[in-house]
Parts: sequence; C-alpha cells; structure tokens
Amino acid sequence: MNDTIILVEELKQNWKALFFEIQKSQRFKFDLFSETFSHTYELLSKHFTESSLDKSYIELIAEAYLFANIKDDSLGSKALAAFILTERMLNCCAFNASSSAVETAPVYIFEARKDVMLNFTNVNESINKLEKIFEKTYWDTLNS
Repeated sequence: MNDTIILVEELKQNWKALFFEIQKSQRFKFDLFSETFSHTYELLSKHFTESSLDKSYIELIAEAYLFANIKDDSLGSKALAAFILTERMLNCCAFNASSSAVETAPVYIFEARKDVMLNFTNVNESINKLEKIFEKTYWDTLNS
C-alpha cells in the first residue's frame, strides 16, 4: 500500500478520534490535534493546485470539517482555538479556488473585534494567539 494512502487513512482516523473524544468525554487531546493538524496541512498543501483529489482526501477533509464545526464552549479556549484554526486551514487549503498555497491566513475574531494572522506551520503559536484572545475577551466581558 502506498505510504500516502496509509497516511491519509491514519489522519482520517485521528480526526474521527478527536471528534468522538470530545463528544463522548468532553476532552480535547491537544497532542493528537497538533500532530494531526500539521500532517493534514502538509498533505493538503502539496495537492493544493490539483483540480481534483482522490476520494480518500475528500473523506479526510470531511472528517476535519466535522471536527472544526463542533459547537461546545464548555471545552475551553484551547479547543475553541483548535476548531477555528482547523476551519481556517480547510478554508485556505481545501475550499479556496486560489492557485497558490498559503502558510498564513488572517482570521477575524468577532467577539474581540480583532484580526489575527494564523501560521499553519506553527500550530502552537497559532493556538496560543487565539487562546490569549479568547481568554482576554472572556475576562473583559466579566469586567464590563
């Protein structure tokens, strides 16, 4: 079996595991997310300019999309940051009709009324940026 096919299947299973762990246990596994996100971005950015993708890639994108669209504020700011980072990466790498891959993308955080540049190659930095904004926004709403 081709190494890429094995990697795609493994990534699909990881996205499913992240989704079901949150649904079942209300727990977010950041280490698994970080590894899965990085490999997914790397894989999708290699195939960014192709006009069609193998069915397994579509299934991978679907699993990541399901994860990105979890709506549960009780999980904390790190999980919320992961959802937003995943959604933005998919938007740039899988759903965008542009002809070039991007490593960074802006995201507008409505609650904070702020634009933030996210770096898809540095998961920890992007998660930390988003997490700080969400925590500051949370404390600002408590103090107002």
